[in-house]
Amino acid sequence: MYAHHDLPLFLIHCTHQESVFFAAEALTAFQWGWLSDRFGRRMVLILGPLGLSFAMVAFGCSTAYWSMILARCLQGICNGNIGKFPRFDFIEVVA
Repeated sequence: MYAHHDLPLFLIHCTHQESVFFAAEALTAFQWGWLSDRFGRRMVLILGPLGLSFAMVAFGCSTAYWSMILARCLQGICNGNIGKFPRFDFIEVVA
């Protein structure tokens, strides 16, 4: 996969991906909460995973480094609402 001399570059790319993801998630978590208060929890909990699905497909289809970073950023933006609600709320949204 990677030659031994490319390993530090590989680690730098992994670090950029994870940093962009968590920074985007941290910066948008409060905005997801505001949208949830403004428009209702159901819509936000449906839009977040839909956007996350699109971002995962974009990440899988990316052929350049910048498109991979952009897709990872979009994953972080859409993931800002996933861990912020208890699991029993899923039953309320579906029912």
